[in-house]
Formats: sequence, C-alpha cells, structure tokens
Amino acid sequence: MNHWSCSKEPFSDGVPKGMTLDVVEYFKSHDIRVMVSMGGVTYTDAWNEALITDPIKLADLAFDLVVSLNLDGLEIDWENGRPTELQMDGMERFIERYNFRREGLDNHYLTLDLAVGNRYLQELSRRASADWLPNGKIDYINAMVPRGEPSIDQWQEHVDGKSNYDPPIAPKAPAKVAVSLWLTDGRRPNENCVDYEQSSMKDKLDYVQTVLPNGEGITPGFLGYMFWAAECPATRNVCTTPPNGCEGGMGVGAGSMEIPIPIPALRAE
Repeated sequence: MNHWSCSKEPFSDGVPKGMTLDVVEYFKSHDIRVMVSMGGVTYTDAWNEALITDPIKLADLAFDLVVSLNLDGLEIDWENGRPTELQMDGMERFIERYNFRREGLDNHYLTLDLAVGNRYLQELSRRASADWLPNGKIDYINAMVPRGEPSIDQWQEHVDGKSNYDPPIAPKAPAKVAVSLWLTDGRRPNENCVDYEQSSMKDKLDYVQTVLPNGEGITPGFLGYMFWAAECPATRNVCTTPPNGCEGGMGVGAGSMEIPIPIPALRAE
C-alpha cells in the first residue's frame, strides 16, 4: 500500500498478494461487505514514520487502494499506546484527507481499531470519543480482542468512558462500537467457530444487544460482533479453513440472530 510498509513477499506495494479484485468481487457478489485493515502491531513503526513524514500521501494511497479494489472501506489499525503530539497531528491530517477523498460516497466506511477497553490506546480512544465519532470523522470503532476472552466489564469501559483519567475519556455511543471475540484458542477452533450453543457469542448476546448508552448515543445495543479472525489470525495459529470451518458457530449464530444480508445502513446514534 505504501513505501513505509513491507514490500517483500507475500506483498505487492504493501498489499497482501491474495487480496485481489477477484477475491473482493466474490464476496460482494454474495452481498457481503468487504473492507481492509491497514496496520497491526507488526507495522506500528511504519505507521509512526508515515504519520510524521507524509500523512497526506498515506491517506491518498490508502484511499486509492480502496477504490482500486472496489472495497467498502478502510480500518485504521495503529497500535501505538504512547503516540507523540506530532504523530497525533499526523493522524488528524490522515483522517481529514481520507474524509475529503470519500466525501459524497455512499457505503464507504472509515473505522478505527481500539483496545478491548480504554486502558490501552488511550489517546486514540480519547479523540475518538470526543471528536472523531460524534462528528462523523470515523464511522465506528472495533474493540479488539485481548490476550484471552474479553469481559463485559472491559467492553463497558467504552460506553462509560473514563472520567477519572487526566484528561478524561468521554463515553461512546454503543451504536458506534463493535466488540470482538476469538474464533480460535491458538491450537484449535473454539466454540464461536464450531458450536454456537456453547459459544461466548451466545453467552454475551443479551448484553451486546441491550447495553444502554451512558452519556453518548440514544439507541441500546452495540453495533455488533467482530471475530478474530477468519481464516488464519496469525502465522502460528490454527486456521478456520475446512475441516475447521465456522458454519456451526458463526454460521448458526448469524441465522439465530437474524443478521440481515446485505447489512443495512448503520444506526446514526
């Protein structure tokens, strides 16, 4: 995607070679939204450098990729828990430029990865709560998975904010938060992949669907679940490909929860 990212195999201009227009169109032909995530903890240094040197070019390259692959949007995955002011200024410029490029385009999303709660990536969470989410600069955030099973208390931090922090982190509207669960335990697919009835997605479902706003937003319930990760979440992790497909977990869950396909417009608040 850019000259700050890995340009070696299996990448082409920073983009995984398997991420092609044909792959995207296969999913979109089945009314499935397709987005890409840019970054990850491995590429924190690349993000840091790009935000300081040329955030406008980075935004242009990211947007051009989304257009060239006919994608539905981009997720920012910058995992820097202690960003400098110069880096944050670069992120502000990146978001501003990206939004300028996507202005007037329907169903074209810009999202942001944050931690499972507010205790990591604090400055990103602070700005997302205070400005980027309420002013439509990003469409929603993903509360990433922690090392183990996420707890309801961790997710609730995004709804409640952190008034005791200095400076504080304001609450987020539940409708602007997607919460994440694992599909594997590293060695085998877990129940979220293979057994909906015994899964943590079912166990936490009532809370996810009914959590009330606490200072921001109007409607109850999170935006939904995000799962980490379809196919191979890491190079040394078990993959969710056949015979370890997730039809019995995510598949049954999607039917039980009556997930609409295609996904409708996001809730405003």
